[in-house]
Amino acid sequence: MALILWSNDYSVGVPRLDADHIVIASLINHIDDAKQTGADESVVAGILRVLLDFAATHFRREEAMMAKAGYADLADHIREHQLLAEQLMWVSFSE
Repeated sequence: MALILWSNDYSVGVPRLDADHIVIASLINHIDDAKQTGADESVVAGILRVLLDFAATHFRREEAMMAKAGYADLADHIREHQLLAEQLMWVSFSE
């Protein structure tokens, strides 16, 4: 069973960002599936690298869209992205 089941409750109302979020959830599910089935760590590491790359691209896209829209809490949101990126990097090095 999937670790993250996408729900419209998660939607941010921007189709491109929702699509990105669905991909991110899917990659997390693939990592969980690989771990649950005892896949080789190189498989997990490969999926994690894809997740890291995709997340970085998504963060840039989302931040640019938010800046263009004049999002008031952009600085806080960027800090959240930075924290999440650091956490993902920590996980990737601890694997």
